[in-house]
Amino acid sequence: MENIIHKNTWVIIVYYNGLEWIERCLQSFENSYYKDQIIVVDNHSPEKIGIALIKERFPAIKLIELNENIGFGRANNLGIEYAIEQNAEYVFLLNQDAWLIENDCVERLVEVAEHNPDFGIISPVHFNSTQTALDEGFGIYLSSSKNWQWASDTFFEHKKDIYELPFVNAAAWLLNLEAFKKIAFFDPDFFMYGEDVDLVNRTLFHRFKIGFVPKASIVHARENRAKSTNKSRLSYSEKMQFYGQYLALLKNVRWSFGKSILKFIALWLTNIIEQIAQQSWKRSWQILFIGLGLVLSFRRLYSSRQKYKRGFSH
Repeated sequence: MENIIHKNTWVIIVYYNGLEWIERCLQSFENSYYKDQIIVVDNHSPEKIGIALIKERFPAIKLIELNENIGFGRANNLGIEYAIEQNAEYVFLLNQDAWLIENDCVERLVEVAEHNPDFGIISPVHFNSTQTALDEGFGIYLSSSKNWQWASDTFFEHKKDIYELPFVNAAAWLLNLEAFKKIAFFDPDFFMYGEDVDLVNRTLFHRFKIGFVPKASIVHARENRAKSTNKSRLSYSEKMQFYGQYLALLKNVRWSFGKSILKFIALWLTNIIEQIAQQSWKRSWQILFIGLGLVLSFRRLYSSRQKYKRGFSH
């Protein structure tokens, strides 16, 4: 790309037991214009080798070390707040298990963002760890898009700078901070899972778009993550997935609260019935109590929804 516009942009990476990926992640910025504007938020990771590696290999990085794990969204919020103190215009959120393919990936995103201020979230293309295919999730987001022009343009080799998507996960997001003065940042009610769905819903509610840039790309090395083998009980991660999924339904400001409740109850009961059918009694009880906790929070959740619907512009 020619005549790239460089804006005050900070990269934010939340770290937690990410020794397997973090060096490659940070190395991918070594030839980036923004290599000296990287914030790593350590979410009180018990694995200290990775933190030592960051300090030794990448001393210019701003490292924020927390004394407790506050969750993915809140940790990103701290990074965003620091970037705003540095007068940032954009922030680029990147997962610890992801890395840039092009040295100027972030610059390309910023260039497109400058010409498309109606986009609140802009993503690069996500590839798998071997770069032999699209990341499975990203492929699903493309196939669920009603805008199929990108497929035609790719075939005929005349791609646009940006295409709309209904959703893209937060593995690699460029956020327009001017837009987020209204949308606000991650909801602290989410610990892990669902926070990106919630933020996308609020972005769309406030009439900003979600999109991806075909000339910018990253690797998201998530396909080989270890999965729970305990079929009798939910793992901690599985509990958080159910909780985050239910909470995102209840917090969806694009729906009425009544519709959100109905969607939540339908999914909650379906999940319980599925576990009962498999005779997974403990798992069914665990899912039951996850949902009951949210039912007891309806009044607070309604109040929170109204706050986010009003927006945060002054």
